[in-house]
Amino acid sequence: MGLRLTGGMMVAFAAFLIFPAGCADRASSGPGVGHGDPTPPAARSTDLPAGVVPAGYQGQVRGTITVLESPDHGPQLCAMVAQSYPPQCGGPDIDGWSWDDVHAESANGTIWGHYTVTGRFADGLFTMTEPAQPPQPPPAEDLAASPCPVPAGGWVPPDPDTATAAARGEAMRVARQSDGYGGVWIGWLIPERQITEYTADDPSLYVLNFATTGDAAALERELRRVWGGNLCVAPTEHTEAELNRIANELMELPGVLSASADTVEGTARATVWVATEEIWRQAVQTSGEDVIELDGILKPID
Repeated sequence: MGLRLTGGMMVAFAAFLIFPAGCADRASSGPGVGHGDPTPPAARSTDLPAGVVPAGYQGQVRGTITVLESPDHGPQLCAMVAQSYPPQCGGPDIDGWSWDDVHAESANGTIWGHYTVTGRFADGLFTMTEPAQPPQPPPAEDLAASPCPVPAGGWVPPDPDTATAAARGEAMRVARQSDGYGGVWIGWLIPERQITEYTADDPSLYVLNFATTGDAAALERELRRVWGGNLCVAPTEHTEAELNRIANELMELPGVLSASADTVEGTARATVWVATEEIWRQAVQTSGEDVIELDGILKPID
């Protein structure tokens, strides 16, 4: 199982890796917005990716998100929350919200909580159509540890003595200086619940994955001179620099809340409130459909 680092698991690798949110393995079958398709057929257009609603969509959307009301504003949806106490955030106003229906925390005139909300989103306003529910966990992702095939006999570090943290850092340095560098990520061979700061440095428990637009075989030979752990070098269509450039361009589009390079998928991912056809067509106008992913916080359900 390939898993991303979360919470304290980042301790061992934070100096080396940046993991895009919501990323999935390059060998998976669909776009990186989860591994299921939450968009019913009625909400799809034949030339739009799953999860992007067609022009004129007036149906309901649903998402799990923080709702916060402060002395400065009424109840709002929050895409990003400042970790102060009480927390601070801002976003679209909510019509039809009632704190009487939910469990919430409060401090210094601010009240907040994390919920699954259902409603309609238009003109920057979220209108509730159902009572808020306790937060629903995202569906479990069964991610491959690597885009490379499993070697005969399984993933076994060929030279554990040169599979240290220092060697891993040197391998990343070599890769980043190579032509066509497309990114690096850890593919875990154990369930996420077993990943701790103590197990994170065990080279038998993960695959060090690299992507390149250059000569994958040549890069693998270079990396094998410094790294004795499990290794995969896979081809990709775009360099990390290209993906970062595209992500920066996406940030200029109306409605985009954040954007980043997803080097695991080989795409630039933009987060929006609702992934609409209008935003999608603007996003792909210059960069092409193969490299853009829209991640809607609120997903269509009608």
